[in-house]
Amino acid sequence: MKQNLFAPFLLALAPLGLALACGTSAPDGPGGIDSLAGGSGSTGATTGGAASGESSAAGSSVAGGDPSPGGTGGGGSASTSGGAGGGEPGAGSGGAGGDGAGGAGGAVDSEGCPLTLEGFASVSGEGQDGTYGGRDGETVTVTTQADLEKYAGAAEPYVIRVQGKIAMSPKGKEISVASNKTIVGVGATAEISQGGFFLGSGVHNVILRNLTIGDTFVEGDWEGKTQDFDGVQMDTAHHVWIDHCHFHHIGDGMIDSRKDTSYLTVSWSILSDHNKAFGIGWTENLTAQMTIHHNWLRDLNQRNPSTDNVLRAHLYNNWLQRIDSYGNYARGGTNMVLENSVFDTVNRPHYYDDGTLVAAGNIYRSTSGDKESSGSTVSFFDPSDFYEYSLDPADQVEALLTRCAGPRPELGL
Repeated sequence: MKQNLFAPFLLALAPLGLALACGTSAPDGPGGIDSLAGGSGSTGATTGGAASGESSAAGSSVAGGDPSPGGTGGGGSASTSGGAGGGEPGAGSGGAGGDGAGGAGGAVDSEGCPLTLEGFASVSGEGQDGTYGGRDGETVTVTTQADLEKYAGAAEPYVIRVQGKIAMSPKGKEISVASNKTIVGVGATAEISQGGFFLGSGVHNVILRNLTIGDTFVEGDWEGKTQDFDGVQMDTAHHVWIDHCHFHHIGDGMIDSRKDTSYLTVSWSILSDHNKAFGIGWTENLTAQMTIHHNWLRDLNQRNPSTDNVLRAHLYNNWLQRIDSYGNYARGGTNMVLENSVFDTVNRPHYYDDGTLVAAGNIYRSTSGDKESSGSTVSFFDPSDFYEYSLDPADQVEALLTRCAGPRPELGL
């Protein structure tokens, strides 16, 4: 299995100095505030843009630039304002634009926490060249449900900064998100309370980032039978990146990747205190491809995730803690590669049906029940044939996720 051996470098952070009023928009440069993709590889100066909104020449693997040329430095702000240095040539770092989406091993925040897109959401397919969200549109800041609904559902691309807590009405309301959107929380306190998001058929190129989503739980309905209040529901969407979020106390499913949703990456998020965490499937087709990495799933019951009929499912560096019913379930014909994860006080850590489940490098502590696999070496697919990724040692996962999972104070600023 290939690993990225280049250590992440710490990018200098600088304030933007942009004042964006609630419900108003301000255009940014090609990299864009919170564009999360670094602009296209050719938009910036050779050594990185000195002003916000510019990007380094290498761009990012997501935005069409080749991360390997790198560039030798860069101005701007690493996580908030377009390009910031791409690292030395050959380092594989790429330019980090917006909230940082350079090549594998690229952008980090001031605590060394990675901010880079990895996985199937970065891979081209279905007419979409990776996932970069609203990079090419204007940036708006919202503090109300009305403005969030307006911009999330617009036909045009937008980077939507969510500031503070937005309490949804009625309870359980799922905001419809159209294609080419970035919805990012401003700092670590942005919250969608008593609601969530819905991505319908054909919706693509969406980034949901740095948000706390929860409080739709209905008292007395632990099994979620009286309503369908999800944190994020996707029905045959594609190219979606859910990153650095915290899901808790949801009415039904925290994340439901339904039907033939594909090219999905869920990363650096916390799913906690609930019954049904992360359900995948509701389809007879075997076409979906997704990556689930560096997530902390704790104090949960089922669907952690339940992964039904996924052609290629890559799970790595996740931490499952205090799981009652079951952990990683490769259901139906799913083919799963499960690497360097930690199972701590988990019943039935992992098992599979008719597909394959390669389990390698995992740590099991106080577990019981199934630890099934079809082997420990790659069989059906090798993730490194599709994208580069940074595989951390399993014995470092708990400390890393304690420090870095969930919303980050420097994102979305």
